[in-house]
Amino acid sequence: MHDRKKQSNHPPDHQELDEIRQEITSMRKEFNRFLENSNRNIVEQLASDIKKNFSRVLIEYINKDIESCLREKMIKDCKMRDFCEQKFNELLGETSYLISKDDVKKETIEKYWKEIENLRKMTGMPMCDQCFSHVNNLYRKQVDVMQSLQIYDRQNREQKADELPVEVVSAICEPVANKQRLSILKALAATPRGFSELSKITNLRGGNLLFHLQKLLDTQMIVQQGERGDYYISKKGYATLEGLHAIYSKIDNN
Repeated sequence: MHDRKKQSNHPPDHQELDEIRQEITSMRKEFNRFLENSNRNIVEQLASDIKKNFSRVLIEYINKDIESCLREKMIKDCKMRDFCEQKFNELLGETSYLISKDDVKKETIEKYWKEIENLRKMTGMPMCDQCFSHVNNLYRKQVDVMQSLQIYDRQNREQKADELPVEVVSAICEPVANKQRLSILKALAATPRGFSELSKITNLRGGNLLFHLQKLLDTQMIVQQGERGDYYISKKGYATLEGLHAIYSKIDNN
């Protein structure tokens, strides 16, 4: 009995300590994983609740705007006014609830455009153009909101992002990833310019400027009129500038 008691009080050896440490480490990892999942679920739930509340308020505002706009801007002395106003409110009220969706397909948007077009054919009077112009604008505003919320044709946009080729790096990113070349593009977007003028704008001389111009020429961002003529921005170069501006505007606003 005495020997057994003495043996049980013997301090753990290094192997036992290592096993205890490993067990504690394993338990800590499991606990951290549990916390991460819990936090993620909480954040996702909060985001979902915020989106629902925001969508509800936004839809209420849009529907009030629809009613107000139709009431004020539809032609007053028209025998079909009451019928059309009711139809417009029903249609635009239905489309406003698309804002609460996670993804609105392009086909869905087109379907409602066709419904508006069919209503227009059903009325068939020249004076209807004014009312339908307001309806088109109201629906277009809803589509703009869906695009701003990035729910319009979301899946298709995500697929397009996946299909982005790696060649975009050499064809678009590299040519404009330099402040001198970007300055050249911006200058040429305003008007064609010669070598001397571009030299003053960029503060580059001789071979240094030629290097950057050649880079833009090789990637079809700019073109040159003859061997010693002025430089012009190409369609690709202008589209690249517009794309950069759109990207920067989105990032800057966020």
